Amino acid sequence: MACNIHDESVSSAATCAYETKPQQSGIDIEATTLEMEAFRGPRKMNGSVSVTQKDEIGMICMTWKDVWVTASNRKNGSKSILQGLTGYAKPGQLLAIMGPSGCGKSTLLDTLAGRLGSNTRQTGEILINGHKQALSYGTSAYVTQDDTLLTTLTVREAVHYSAQLQLPDTMSKEEKKERADFTIREMGLQDAINTRIGGWGCKGISGGQERRVSICIEILTRPKLLFLDEPTSGLDSAASYYVMRRIATLAQNDHIQRTVIVSIHQPSSEVFQLFNSLCLLSLGKTVYFGPASAATEFFASNGFPCPPLMNPSDHLLKTINKDFDQDIEVGLAGTKSMPTEEVIHILLNSYKSSERNQEVQNEVAVLSKKDTSSLDMKRGNAGFLNQCLVLTKRSFINMYRDLGYYWLRLVIYIALAITLATVFYDLGTSYDSIKDRGSLVAFINGFITFMTIGGFPSFVEVMKVYQRERQNGHYGVTAFVIGNTLSSIPYLLLVTFIPGAISYYLPGLQKGCEHFLYFICVLFSSLMLVESLMMIVASVVPNYLMGIITGSGIQGIMLLLCGFFKLPNHIPKPVWKYPLHYVAFHTYANQGMFKNEYEGLRFASNEVGGGYISGEENLYCLSISPSVRDAKVVTDPNTARSKGYGFVKFSDENERNRAMTEMNGVYCSTRPMRISAATPKKTTGAYGAPAAPVPKPVYPVPAYTSPVVQVQPPDYDVNNTTIFVGNLDLNVSEEELKQNSLQFGEIVSVKIQPGKGFGFVQFGTRYGEGDHHSPETCFHIYCCSKPI
Repeated sequence: MACNIHDESVSSAATCAYETKPQQSGIDIEATTLEMEAFRGPRKMNGSVSVTQKDEIGMICMTWKDVWVTASNRKNGSKSILQGLTGYAKPGQLLAIMGPSGCGKSTLLDTLAGRLGSNTRQTGEILINGHKQALSYGTSAYVTQDDTLLTTLTVREAVHYSAQLQLPDTMSKEEKKERADFTIREMGLQDAINTRIGGWGCKGISGGQERRVSICIEILTRPKLLFLDEPTSGLDSAASYYVMRRIATLAQNDHIQRTVIVSIHQPSSEVFQLFNSLCLLSLGKTVYFGPASAATEFFASNGFPCPPLMNPSDHLLKTINKDFDQDIEVGLAGTKSMPTEEVIHILLNSYKSSERNQEVQNEVAVLSKKDTSSLDMKRGNAGFLNQCLVLTKRSFINMYRDLGYYWLRLVIYIALAITLATVFYDLGTSYDSIKDRGSLVAFINGFITFMTIGGFPSFVEVMKVYQRERQNGHYGVTAFVIGNTLSSIPYLLLVTFIPGAISYYLPGLQKGCEHFLYFICVLFSSLMLVESLMMIVASVVPNYLMGIITGSGIQGIMLLLCGFFKLPNHIPKPVWKYPLHYVAFHTYANQGMFKNEYEGLRFASNEVGGGYISGEENLYCLSISPSVRDAKVVTDPNTARSKGYGFVKFSDENERNRAMTEMNGVYCSTRPMRISAATPKKTTGAYGAPAAPVPKPVYPVPAYTSPVVQVQPPDYDVNNTTIFVGNLDLNVSEEELKQNSLQFGEIVSVKIQPGKGFGFVQFGTRYGEGDHHSPETCFHIYCCSKPI
């Protein structure tokens, strides 16, 4: 019979507000003086426990009544997973939820813990100490079926770092360390305290020990309500027993009366004896709820007794498992058999009409009306700055010990950098080096960032740990992002600097410390960005194989649309250019690296007679400026040679004005350029002849086949000896024009554009500006009766 919790005459520490089963003899309770620090309040004195102490201990009783859970599916509609379940869980007791696969064990556990997914709908009443309220941080803990731990940490490190994250700042570091050490001993892990958890890279602790580490982490806050999903999954019978014995120890500890709810698949007979209460499910319905020791008696009373020397849990699960549609033997002699579905139907109806079901309903009603204190007080965890610091330290150690995180990539990067350095060794400033420099820079920026997917499996493991800890309330998103980012910076600098220096100096890229630092900064920023991108992919696609495929596809599209393989102006505008070209980070990384590499350099020209091409020309030929929309060099239709001027169209007026300022006087091949705004071209000139073209380029484009005669060079070019002659008669010959021009000096060449009414005369020497003998001042000269 339950005792009255308001009775202040309660005198025994073993007495509590709820009826509990006697402690199993097979359980060893580990109680030390350290356990007393689990709660702060009045201590046990002279064998008595005060009501105040009980309130501070804050025992939790959970009840649920007529709980239904329905999962929605677009293809098959909705499906009921749990159907009208009723039950309770008391402090100091271990409630086991059993049943065959797919019966709803994990769903019921998630429902009670408030962890159902968004695609499920829940109805019914779930009360905590008679109140309808959410579980606050620190009062409950949930141990998942999978042990998601950082495999590079030791048992001590895993528990200690978790203690620093979860326990409040009001506790000192020594107190947190003491709490962690005691919890490790409490779960019997003191012999493996300095052993790594282990993974694919190294052998670590056993599966049972790994499960106990997960439990250690979740009970650091001394929760009064503990949920465990399949704690014996993947363990042998011996390991399962020791894990469950520790869990039962936690439930029946005198100092902390925990309410423990466990979903378990197929316990051994020894494990089954540890259960105080049993909830047996089949097809989402309750087959039995009550003391675990009375379950076999209930089955026997309905004609399904447990055979001698058989594990009771095996018999119970075999009887209600319809997956194999087998016949169940009825009676002790086993002379009669019936289908499993019929057996389940009999047991369901028998439980509904049984006294046991009525007792459960009455107990739920009584516990729901008890005047028990609610869980209004929310325990705090570590402060934000402390969380960031701890996560940075833990992540740094994990990255250092995980060979696949950065070290393997560093080896591959160095090998790749040496390969690039030997292939592109000593580029120089030849005409071919223009293309080679661009290819080298684009490859470095593209492939080194692409190789980040090599660390994706490590990203996935980190994200699994983060999702578990965040769901359990250990810390938030911001603290994780800051900690993971800060811890990765030293390794990314190492990965960037060493391969970057090899692939930069040996090929002979742009000299100067400032250029190298800029190159490293751009490459480092690209790696930081793509690491963040891979973390986002890892959080969305938890499977590392699918994540690698997804990450490779995203980076491949960005690399293709960055403007190197196809110039930005030639990329199809819908979708590919707008917006993907501008979303791709390679676009901006390439722009910065190209400008850093080409600006200030002069390259040899492939023209006959020599000359050079400036780096600035190459930048604008590559349309590095995003506002360049079109560029055209005016050429002779007969010779296909450049006429010495051209036009560049800008969409941004500021970019155009900057180009007119910066490029004015910059050498293009062998001559400086003169930049000005373009003016509309007249269609006809005097006497009906075509007007001379206005040689005022908006922006020059380098012509790699220079004209024999350079049209309209700048006035300050002392080497210019060519004049333009307009208003010519369409029938005039080059010889006639030459004879008319001999009076001004030695003639080198004469060229008339057929049918155009103009031509060019090149002299051996140039007259001074304003000289009255200069041919440029003689506009009254007639040629074939027309003034020229």
